[in-house]
Amino acid sequence: MSQDASRDAANHTAPAAPPASATSHVPPVAAPPSSGGLKSTLRVVVPLLALGAVVFGVTFFAQYTPPTETTDPKDPRGGPEKSSGEPPLRFFTSARRWDPPKLTEPGYRHMPLLAPSAVASTDADSRQQNTFSIQDRIFQGYYEPGDTQRATQFWFENRNPSPVALQLRRVSCNACSGARVAAIPPETTKSIFQHAALAALPIGAFHGYGVGLVEPAAALTKLEWTQAQFRDDPNAKFHVPAASNPDKWAPQWGILELTFRVGENPKLPLTADFATQVEGTTRIGGQGFALMYEPAPACEVSRASIDAGIIDALSGEREYELIVYSNTRGPGSEFGDLDKPSFLIDSTTGITDPVKFVEVTNVQRIPDAELPALAERLYSEHKRTNKVRAAYRVTVTFRPRVGENRLEIGQMERVMSVSCNSEPQKVTIKATVHGAVRLENNRTEIELKTFNGRNGHEEWVDLIAEKTGGELVVVKDECKPADFGFELVKQPDRGGQGYYRLKISIDKGKVYGQVKGVVVLEVKGPNPQRIRIPFKGLSQF
Repeated sequence: MSQDASRDAANHTAPAAPPASATSHVPPVAAPPSSGGLKSTLRVVVPLLALGAVVFGVTFFAQYTPPTETTDPKDPRGGPEKSSGEPPLRFFTSARRWDPPKLTEPGYRHMPLLAPSAVASTDADSRQQNTFSIQDRIFQGYYEPGDTQRATQFWFENRNPSPVALQLRRVSCNACSGARVAAIPPETTKSIFQHAALAALPIGAFHGYGVGLVEPAAALTKLEWTQAQFRDDPNAKFHVPAASNPDKWAPQWGILELTFRVGENPKLPLTADFATQVEGTTRIGGQGFALMYEPAPACEVSRASIDAGIIDALSGEREYELIVYSNTRGPGSEFGDLDKPSFLIDSTTGITDPVKFVEVTNVQRIPDAELPALAERLYSEHKRTNKVRAAYRVTVTFRPRVGENRLEIGQMERVMSVSCNSEPQKVTIKATVHGAVRLENNRTEIELKTFNGRNGHEEWVDLIAEKTGGELVVVKDECKPADFGFELVKQPDRGGQGYYRLKISIDKGKVYGQVKGVVVLEVKGPNPQRIRIPFKGLSQF
C-alpha cells in the first residue's frame, strides 16, 4: 500500500473535510437527536473507545492493502525488509477537528456517522471530495472549559521488523496535555478485519455494523497502555513492537491517544511533534499532530446587540427575535440539558427603569427537528460553525411609551444579561430617541473642544425645542460629573421653535486627560420628558 493510501486509510466515503484549521470557519450543522440513529445504537452496544476503533476497522477494511513481496521483500531474518522510503511508523491521520455531518441531506437526518460532510471541498478531484474522516466525525469539538481530561486517537502501523521508539519533541501546551500509546495485538487486528467483513453483509438488524463487532471491540478495551503527562515528562518516550505479520492480514497496529484539558482561552490548534526511530538502526522520522477544538460557554446568543433605530413620538411597540442556544448542552449531553434562560435588563447609566420599556415577552424551546435549519441560518449570519444541541426562541419587546411614561430623549442603551444557570451572555439594546428637544444639527452627543486643563474650560451648545412656550430645565442632581457646571439660557424663539444655549463649565485644574460626562435636562409639563446628552473631550497638561 502506498504511503498516501495509508494516510487516508481511516477515511470513509462522503464529502471531504478540510485540514485542521479554525473550527469556527466551516459550515454548521445541528447535533443529532439524543435518541435514534446509528450513533445512539453503537453507544449502547460498545464504549466510545471501541466505537472509534470498530468504525475505523470497518472503513479501513475495504481500503487496507497488506505488504507485498514486490514492495517489501523478505530479509534474511524472515521479517519484511522495508524500502528506503518506509517511515518508522505510518500514521493514518495527523489532524483532528469535528467534521459536521450534512443531516439535511435526504435520508441522513438520523444517521450522523454515515451522512456526507457539510464541509464544502475545493478539491477538483471528485474522489477526494467524497471522503471524510470517521474519527473527525465522532470528535466532539466543543467543550465547556474545565479540568476534565479529553482524548482523541491517532492510529498507526509499524511495518518494520524491529521495534520503533516514539518520543515527544515539542508540544504547544505542556501543562494541559499528555499521551498514551497501546499496541494492538495482531490477532485482534485480524479479528477486526474478519468481523468487519461479516458485518458488511446485508443481514441482521444492524446491517453494516452488526452485533458481531462487539467481540473485537471488547478486546480493544483491554489494551495495555503506556501513558505520560507532558508537564511531568516533557521528553516522553514510547515503544512500539516489531511487525510480525506472516499472513499479511494481521498487521502491527497501534494507537496514540493524545489527551488534553480545555482552558478558557487556549492557544489553538494544540500541536504536538514526535520523533520516530527504528530501534537498532539510524532510520528516523517525525510526525506532527494538530487538534482543533473550541471552548464553548453553556449558552450563547445569536446576536450581541439589538438596534431599534430612531424612536420618535409616532413610534409604536417593536419586537425583536433572539436565539439562545448551546453547542454543548442538550438532551443526552455530559453537561446536561440546556435550562430555560433567565434575563436581567439594566441601564448602562446605573439608573433602573421605573417601567419596562424593554422586556422579554416570550420564550419557547425550539424543536429538535428545526435545529439543522437553525444551524444553517446562524452560519449564514455569523460565518461560524456550531452544533446547536438545544435552543430557545426569545421575543424582546421594545416600548417607547408605557402608560404616561416615555423614554428619555437622546441615546438609549440597555444591557440584557442572559443566563441558563450559567455564565451570563450580554446583549446590548440601543435606540436613538427623538422628542421635544434636540441638539442642533441632530447630533446625539457633545464633543468638547480640546482644552488646557490648567486654564479650565467653558463651552456653549445650542438646543432646539420643537414647540414654543414650554419650559426646559437642568436636572443638576443627575448631571455628571457633579463638580462640573451646567447652565441653560433661553434664547428668542424662531420659526415656531424654541431655542436654548447650554453652558458646560470646568474649573481650572479640575480634570486632565479624557473627559466624559452627561447632562440631564427635563421638559416640564403634564407628561415631563427627560433628555440625556453625553459629552466627551480631552484636557491637556
